Amino acid sequence: MKQFLITFFAVIFGLVVFVLSVPLVGLLITAPPDVSLPNTTILSLDLNQVIPEAPNNDPFSRFLEHQGLSVPEIVSVLHRASDDSKVKGLYVKLGSIGMRTAQAQEFRDAIKFFRASGKFAVAYAQQFSGNGMGAYYTAAACDEIWLQTTGESHVSGIAVSAPFIKQTLDKIGVSPQLGRRHEYKTAANTFTESDFTKVHRQSLERFIGSMFNRITSEISSDRDFTPQELIDHIDSAPHTAEEALNVGLVDKLGYEDQVRASLIDRTGEDVEFVSVQDYFGLAGGNYEDGKTIALIYGTGTIVSGKSGGRGGPLSQNVTMGSDTIAQAFRDAVDDEDVEAIVFRVSSPGGSYLASDQIWREIVRARKAGIPVVATMGATAASGGYFVAMAADIVIAQAGTITGSIGVLGGKMVAADLLSKLGINLGEVSIGKNALIGSSFRNYTPEQWTWINRSLDRVYS
Repeated sequence: MKQFLITFFAVIFGLVVFVLSVPLVGLLITAPPDVSLPNTTILSLDLNQVIPEAPNNDPFSRFLEHQGLSVPEIVSVLHRASDDSKVKGLYVKLGSIGMRTAQAQEFRDAIKFFRASGKFAVAYAQQFSGNGMGAYYTAAACDEIWLQTTGESHVSGIAVSAPFIKQTLDKIGVSPQLGRRHEYKTAANTFTESDFTKVHRQSLERFIGSMFNRITSEISSDRDFTPQELIDHIDSAPHTAEEALNVGLVDKLGYEDQVRASLIDRTGEDVEFVSVQDYFGLAGGNYEDGKTIALIYGTGTIVSGKSGGRGGPLSQNVTMGSDTIAQAFRDAVDDEDVEAIVFRVSSPGGSYLASDQIWREIVRARKAGIPVVATMGATAASGGYFVAMAADIVIAQAGTITGSIGVLGGKMVAADLLSKLGINLGEVSIGKNALIGSSFRNYTPEQWTWINRSLDRVYS
């Protein structure tokens, strides 16, 4: 027994030491090195990965997930580096990882701002593929594009798809009882329809058509194509590397070591490649005091309560908690050094009540004399659009998915599913509408009246 207790407490002690030490290791590894920036530097930007919309301030998860900079942080680095005499150019690595159109547009704007200072920007990819045209769209903002000799260009257009599970729900005995305002609020169609409705298809066709026209117009200008020439190249895709070179989609073929060697030849032997993440740590400085602009990130599905993640500590499925955002606005208003607030919104929407709480805090900040500017990320739709509209000024990329003004509500009823499984559910309640939220009872006509009245009230 004594030996068991010794072993038991030794294991517990070891676990405690491990739990306490891993965050410390994360802090040490993710901390920027205590060195100065080389006199001749080429910034290295790897966009062949998922780029988060907001920074992760948890060093533990950053360490475990090897998470890089967020979209706004990368943009900030490129703006800062454009005025840094030590930075001579930018090397951008792209590839098969898809990129949202609005993200590509933010990177394009930042790359062009960087180039406007007289510095070069060179893009390289093993191949251009993935969903959409975001990677190539970004590369086109550079003054030179390389493609791996054995690679391919899959710049073939834009497509969207949506699952419809109504028939599956019918088979298993689940009935969606959902109301919406109005027909263009299509989020519930996944459960209530077997295919695109006319207005659903119409809205998506209009959306991707507008996006395609914008992208092809800008790429044509970047690459010296006529719009029709580029569309012809898109329609004849995919292309081998040699074909992409021959039609002018890329400028040079080679491997990554050859790209780097050409950049060294361009700038001199003493040049060093520095990642944007290292540059962010080397060139940055922490705010201490004095007048400042507060930056508040609102990222993920809008929920009541605290912001956080779902699906485990490594999940990227973050939520925008109304209590967290509201407190951030109150803290900014109470800080006498804060001159203005920038609210970065990247959200598909969520709870109306939570959105309304955030709206009120933005309005209160403005009434306190603090101007608020909302900037939209890749998505600021439904509740994300609602909270942004409370600001003095709203800024969005042309490719930001926004709007989706509407509301839906209801429940999924699984009474038939239980019956199919031979399950009898007993319920005891007091109050005529105590079971209005039950997933095993249909709404009564009176309850539907209440649901519709609630939807009308929120929508108005």
